[in-house]
Amino acid sequence: MYSKKKFFSYKSLIVALLFGFLSSCGTNTQSTENKTTEEVVDISGEVDMTTQEDITKAANKEIFKDQFSPYDGSHINFEYDLKGLLKDSDSYEHIETKIVEFSEDMQFMTIITKYKARNSFGGMVVEYKKAKIDLDGNTVEVYE
Repeated sequence: MYSKKKFFSYKSLIVALLFGFLSSCGTNTQSTENKTTEEVVDISGEVDMTTQEDITKAANKEIFKDQFSPYDGSHINFEYDLKGLLKDSDSYEHIETKIVEFSEDMQFMTIITKYKARNSFGGMVVEYKKAKIDLDGNTVEVYE
């Protein structure tokens, strides 16, 4: 027969081992002030910790992508603003638009548009315009 004292020591040993195992299972002790996390488990079983900031940046990137024309790839609002700057807006022909960079907080993007338009002498010239665009699609600044 087992004595109560021996049973109590086994119980203490099991609890101590269980506690030690759980505390050593990679708990994160870093401060997570102002950061909420969302666990995303993919099919392979790996766990990816994504911050709310990363989720917001990805969502903003999608918002920026929706501002471009599916037909020719031009930035819809900037093309309208650019035509307002030209002497002969009817001669405007979009060639390509590229995203150069996103701001650190993903509130702005910088794009370069390559286009053809008629100059003052009546000749067609290829030009580039660089612009800063906000999250709502508005042209904030046009660079020369």
